[in-house]
Amino acid sequence: MRLVLASLNAHKLTEIRALLAGLPLDVVGLDAFPAVPEPPETGATFEDNALQKAVFVAEATGLPALADDSGLAVDALGGAPGVHSKRFSPEGTAAANNALLLARLAPHTDRRARFVCVLALAGPGSEVNLTHDALASEIGSAREVVSRQLSRFERSGLVALARGKVTLLARGTLERKAAGG
Repeated sequence: MRLVLASLNAHKLTEIRALLAGLPLDVVGLDAFPAVPEPPETGATFEDNALQKAVFVAEATGLPALADDSGLAVDALGGAPGVHSKRFSPEGTAAANNALLLARLAPHTDRRARFVCVLALAGPGSEVNLTHDALASEIGSAREVVSRQLSRFERSGLVALARGKVTLLARGTLERKAAGG
């Protein structure tokens, strides 16, 4: 079965192929469909964005599509940066995002945060599967600690969550689909 990753991110495609190795899937990236534009991400939640991307690509290609949305949710900031994690700062770079995060957290002692990841698998038509998880942590106050903790803040963190957990969630859904279930 052919599966389209709803992304132009080559690194993400490599990660997904490694996670799904051994399954009867031919995983291709969105770049295999030059006429299909990058899917929109206009949702208010991680779930909205993952579903929007998966359905868009499944409908555009006629093939099952896997999409993700992920980011950092900081308790003291009311869940920000949330779905805006990649574009949190005006510059949108990891360094600028981290600097802004530290600045906004400066007056707070509550440093609890979660790295949230949502996966959506959509087939052509109406069938959609959604799964999500979060990795709880705390944001350190030193720039070097934050840089380590948020090393995936700049790009999608599809497998930044407890790697085995995401692997099991993704594989379980896809194994059922590959077997016709």
